[in-house]
Amino acid sequence: MKQIPEEFFKAHYCTYLLFLIISLASCSSETNGNTDVIIDDPYINLPLKGQTVAVGYFKLSNYLNNAIVLSDVFCKDLEVSLHTSLINESNIMIMKPLQKIQIESGSSVAFEPGSHHLMIVGLDTLMNADKIECTMVIDETWNLPVTFKLK
Repeated sequence: MKQIPEEFFKAHYCTYLLFLIISLASCSSETNGNTDVIIDDPYINLPLKGQTVAVGYFKLSNYLNNAIVLSDVFCKDLEVSLHTSLINESNIMIMKPLQKIQIESGSSVAFEPGSHHLMIVGLDTLMNADKIECTMVIDETWNLPVTFKLK
């Protein structure tokens, strides 16, 4: 078997390094071809057995020069709504539906337990899948595709 000369590796070291960095960076978030609005770690916790309500989480980052508004999320054959959790005056945690969520320029909004989240009804029909394709509606006209992992 013929060996590749050491000079070849030295000459192409930067190319290999750049390829590795780009490959690793693309694994951590979903940019959908767009680097101005980034969706990190989108996942849905599957409902308990016999239940049909699931919860979705992600981090939405806005690197545009202006604020954006997340107004809706669509997933085929599912009912999805924006919610937030908060503590009321009786010190009890409650959920409140939201019509939209604004993300300021240069900032992020985390959809996480105890905070903003997606309520998803009807997921029992997809229990055998490991992911689902959805669409986030930004500024009422921009459809941003996103793949949610099912956990």
